[in-house]
Amino acid sequence: MLHRHPVLGFFTLAYLAFVGWVTLGPQPIDEDTNGLIFRVLSVLDRYPATAWVDYNNLEFLSNIGMFFPIGLFLVLLFGRRLWWLAMALGFGLTVAIELAQVFIPTRVSDPRDIVANTCGAVLGVLVGLALTARRPGHSGGRGRQRHARWAPRADLSGTRAERAESGARRQRAPSRSGRVARGRLEHPDDRRRSSSASVRRAVGTVCAPGCSTARSR
Repeated sequence: MLHRHPVLGFFTLAYLAFVGWVTLGPQPIDEDTNGLIFRVLSVLDRYPATAWVDYNNLEFLSNIGMFFPIGLFLVLLFGRRLWWLAMALGFGLTVAIELAQVFIPTRVSDPRDIVANTCGAVLGVLVGLALTARRPGHSGGRGRQRHARWAPRADLSGTRAERAESGARRQRAPSRSGRVARGRLEHPDDRRRSSSASVRRAVGTVCAPGCSTARSR
């Protein structure tokens, strides 16, 4: 699988390593109150339209966004037929992460993370299926190519059969041109001899009864 898509496989492994570092690292990225997450929250709190976004909502959305590429990469690697496997691996990966966080003192396991991560993986798989879906105009392209690839062979086989049949007919009945050619090759003396011989046979047939009577007398 990875040898068929080496570039995509490399990016998938690299991103999984990044997710592992973010979720299982010894120090959470949101521990510092002056970090990036709290800065984003302070900016969103300034506007009434985004004031509803708090830490829990932002964390939930970030978990969805973090697992979205995982579902997308997995369905592209496995193919459309194994879409269910991509979703199952996304779910299994988030469960494994939450179970591992139980044994890490600086981490807190939260069942909502399982829901958010699974939703992100499922959304990634759905987007991958939409991107790899065949268009109606190109659905029968391979079928037409295969038919066009085999059609000339069928025509050639029919032509060979016709040629074989015509050759057998020529062997059974010699052509008129061959008979004319053979007649032209005959010598004039041969024609005279054959005609004189036929005249002698005819005369002998007519005179045979008279000659036999004369001999008996």
